[in-house]
Amino acid sequence: MFRLEDLTLFVRAAALGSFSDAAREAGQQPAQVSAAIKRLETILNIRLFARSTRSLRLTPEGDTAALRHPDARYPRGRSAEDPDPGR
Repeated sequence: MFRLEDLTLFVRAAALGSFSDAAREAGQQPAQVSAAIKRLETILNIRLFARSTRSLRLTPEGDTAALRHPDARYPRGRSAEDPDPGR
């Protein structure tokens, strides 16, 4: 079943480049973010992230999915409406 929270966690993990940072931001454990991403990958039948023990990067399919949500491209505290908070 599709969960909006899973999509939100995907967007934040894509923006932050880290399941741990996305989990911290959401007040969850990294394992919960990982499980959310796995659920999305199962539902969509694609891999969203290429994972290794030291890195996390979007796959081409994950990048396409992230591009559909403007906040996926901006780090914590920034959004598509305000891409440069220093202005």
